Amino acid sequence: MLKISVIAIGRMGRGPEAELAQHYANQFSSLHNRWRLTMVEIDDRKAPSDNSRKRWDADQIFSKCGDDAALISLDERGKAMSSLGFAQTLARFEDQARPVCFAIGGPDGLDDSVRKRSDHCFSFGTLTWPHRLVRVMLAEQLYRAAAIDAGHPYHREG
Repeated sequence: MLKISVIAIGRMGRGPEAELAQHYANQFSSLHNRWRLTMVEIDDRKAPSDNSRKRWDADQIFSKCGDDAALISLDERGKAMSSLGFAQTLARFEDQARPVCFAIGGPDGLDDSVRKRSDHCFSFGTLTWPHRLVRVMLAEQLYRAAAIDAGHPYHREG
């Protein structure tokens, strides 16, 4: 069983982005019986507002992601990947019996220590995306990866 955690700094709150992210998380759960998805929000209302903010975020991410887990950072400086490559990456971690943690940083991005500890650093392109949309896009790509792995027709190669 592959355990996948999405660790995000900040709270999603309510609204269309939260509904859409939940929709894809539900689709993921109903499709795949070997992969489990957990969304972890880190309340950042007590985070420092000075230069130590990114380090605080990193400490929170590390506290939620075990030492044995594969850490995947989402960062604009990361590597772009196809949906098929993304699904294959998850399948490799399943074969290794390693849990996977995705890290979505706070408003200032990820601390260098998170990127250095990461097994992979992925990007949704060089544009800067709002963190709420990144959560939606990641949830959709996780659902798509599960569909690819399960042979479900959701993903169509063009």
